[in-house]
Amino acid sequence: MLKVYTGHYPDDYFKPVTNIAPIFYILMDESKLNNHYSVSGIVVSKQELDSKKFIKPKLEVLAENYNVDSFHFTEIFGRSKVLKSKTNDFIDEYSKLVKQIEMIPFSICKTKAEVEEYQNKKGINDEQIFISLQWQLMIKILKFMIWKFGRTFIVHMWREQENLTVEKRLLHQENIVGLLETFPFSNISIYRHYEIFMKTEILYSSLSDLVAYFTTRVQSKNDSNMPKKKLIRDNYEIIKLISKVFKEHKFIDVSNLDRFNEEVTNREEFRKHQGN
Repeated sequence: MLKVYTGHYPDDYFKPVTNIAPIFYILMDESKLNNHYSVSGIVVSKQELDSKKFIKPKLEVLAENYNVDSFHFTEIFGRSKVLKSKTNDFIDEYSKLVKQIEMIPFSICKTKAEVEEYQNKKGINDEQIFISLQWQLMIKILKFMIWKFGRTFIVHMWREQENLTVEKRLLHQENIVGLLETFPFSNISIYRHYEIFMKTEILYSSLSDLVAYFTTRVQSKNDSNMPKKKLIRDNYEIIKLISKVFKEHKFIDVSNLDRFNEEVTNREEFRKHQGN
């Protein structure tokens, strides 16, 4: 019964699953930009994704229409700007599809020096930085989930195949044990391995990539003390996309994000009225 329900055997989880409980996916990705590292995690229930299966094929059609294999936001909003003059049309079409999903985006962003201070260890490599950030992010996510959904649930952590290494797999298993010990009064079962998706799995790949890339891009500008007007001007399109896709933004680790979203939204409303 549980194998049919979860897709895995009860003992495949840290804290074996003993009863049917809500299943949540955490779609994860990572980004590095301008000495800033971030890890994103989007919380969405399996039930929600199962009920919105119609979105995936529509995203595949959207990718075909824009002549791309995947939606990778470094290419869309970075120097290459692969969609060129079609970027705003893409933002509207993409956001209309994915905003129908009830999901909550999280991210964490730090410099290498900040992670080394947190770890009290010098000379750590990129893999170790991302694992440390994932640990910190998961604590934040699980605290929220316990408050929002109660003390009993099942977690599957999803990552892109291209970003997985042996070191990440091993550290994942070591860290999950300690993570669960942080919440001793909860009945949280976490699958022992990462579930994986490919970059061409457009829904999971695009959402997790969007939040990770957005976080490093905008927070690195914040930390450089870039004037607010210039920051919004240089990042207008991606701020607009974030504001359109997600109803909730407070767990994205970008300073002043509410103000950025509000200003971009107000400008878009003004343009809409001017157009009418």
